[in-house]
Parts: sequence; C-alpha cells; structure tokens
Amino acid sequence: KMEEIMCEVKKGEITRVAFTNEQLHKYFPNSYTPAMMKREILALLKLWKKESWES
Repeated sequence: KMEEIMCEVKKGEITRVAFTNEQLHKYFPNSYTPAMMKREILALLKLWKKESWES
C-alpha cells in the first residue's frame, strides 16, 4: 500500500522529460547551444501538432 501511495502522480505535479547532450547532439550541429536546441525542438513539435492533430 505504501508503494502505491509513493508512486501516485499527485494532482498538479510537474512532470519533466530530459535528454542527455549525447542524445540531442546526434540531431543538431555541434554549434547549437542548449537554448537553440530547445527552441528548435519546440518549433518542430508545434509544426508536428499542427500537421498531425489539427488537420
């Protein structure tokens, strides 16, 4: 029972997705900063959502 309670996702709890630099640098030029990668990923996700879910 205690394990069930500990594993519950609490209401309003913030979840995160994390990638290692190694994972991301496979897809970006070495010159990209983390901020540039974040901006590009968010732009691509926005485009993907528009094309996939809003058509």
